[in-house]
Order: sequence, then C-alpha cells, then structure tokens
Amino acid sequence: MNFFKFGSARSIGIDLGTANTLVYSKKHGKIVLNDINPTTQNLHITVQKNPLGLKNSVIETMDYIVEKYGSINLSKEEYKIVFKDLLQQLNELESKKIYDEKTAGLLMILLNWSFSGNYKLENGVSIISTGCCMNKYNSHKLLNKIDLYHYLYNKYPITFTIDDYKNIVKKEDSKTTLFFNDSPFMVESSSKEITEKDNKSTDTTYGFKDFKHSENLEVMEKIKGSFIYFNYTNPHIIDWVERNNFNIKKINKIIMN
Repeated sequence: MNFFKFGSARSIGIDLGTANTLVYSKKHGKIVLNDINPTTQNLHITVQKNPLGLKNSVIETMDYIVEKYGSINLSKEEYKIVFKDLLQQLNELESKKIYDEKTAGLLMILLNWSFSGNYKLENGVSIISTGCCMNKYNSHKLLNKIDLYHYLYNKYPITFTIDDYKNIVKKEDSKTTLFFNDSPFMVESSSKEITEKDNKSTDTTYGFKDFKHSENLEVMEKIKGSFIYFNYTNPHIIDWVERNNFNIKKINKIIMN
C-alpha cells in the first residue's frame, strides 16, 4: 500500500537503497538518504566514496571462506555455519563502533545471502536470518553491484545522513521537497489501536518494534512538500488517509527476493 500527497507536480524522487527516509529537494537540487542505522549507512557511504576498498574487503572475506572452509561452493548447512561466522565478525565490529570497509563488506555479503525483511538492528548490532535458497548463496555478483551503485550514488547529488527522521523533515521541508518515508511495516490488518497513552507502536513485521507510528503519520500530514509512504493494509492507516483525504493506491503483489 502506498500513499501520495503531492504539493508540487514538479517534485520527483528515486529510491536507491534501504534508507529510512529519502528526500528530494528541487529547490536545493539534492537528494538525502537518511537512516538511524549506522551499519547500513556505512555501506552506502563506502559504496559511494570507497568502492575499491569495499571490493577488496569482499574479496578478502571470500578468500577467508575458501581458506577456512575449503571452498566457496558449499552445501546449505555449510553456508549456515559460514553465515554465523561472518555475522559474529560483523557484530564484533559493530559493538566496537567500527564502521569501515571491512564492516561494509561483511554486511553486503550477508545481505546478499539473505532476504529482504530478515534484517534488523538491536542494541547496536545487526540481526540477520540465514537464507533458505541456494540461489542466494550461489550469487556472486557483488563486485558488479558495487560498480552499479557507485555510479548511481555519484551521478546524482546524494548525501547520506544518520539522524532522526523528524530532524530531516524539519531541515529539508519545502513546497518543492518530496519525502519517501520507508518506516517499519505494521502487521497487516492489525486491530490494535494507536492511542496517546500507548504511542509506541502497533506490532511490526520487522524493524524497530518501538517505532512511534502515530507520531510518524502526524509529521507526514503536516509537511509543506509531498510524500510517498509505504505500509501494509492497516485500520489506523486507512482512517488516517480518509481523515486527510490523501490519495491511496492498493497493490496486490507477491514480493519476491
């Protein structure tokens, strides 16, 4: 499900990554990709500014796998062991707040082997479920992905930030700004009400379980510019859309990763 509030027909936006909030400002001629997750943002920034270092990191990790486990072509059970090993290495770097090309390379490999929706950050470290499809493990096109996204991240005036989305809205909002709001998804068709007393969250499918959904919706409805907002079908979101007379488009589609 997505929602559109267009205050300016000239505003445009593109989604290039996994950031929580994407902002395009026609007036200032820039794109801002924001997330409060330093690990994922480190990957984006490394792709943009140090692609060679990221490639070397990926290659070194693959060499490590071959040296320790004998091959890069392993069974599903063997891949699960390797996955756990690399995730532990990533978590150790995160716990020390080390965000460099090594951290970025480990995250890129693990995300390539996993599925969208299987990632979350808890207590400053990444939690990623192992994939169940051998096609994910056998896909070794990481270096090509780095080249592609390095090109995109430098072709457009993109800035990566790590901040609360409310600060980004306050700083970047204008009549010619478009916000792409990719907040944690609520459980589809949830009947739990959002109240002032319990303003933390409805149940979420993944992401930050204490994300303040009602606050997020209030921020979006008050912006001067335009926004695109994605979420599952949910009663309070429907009420919010109808109350503000927003345009809504429901999409029935099986998500393939």
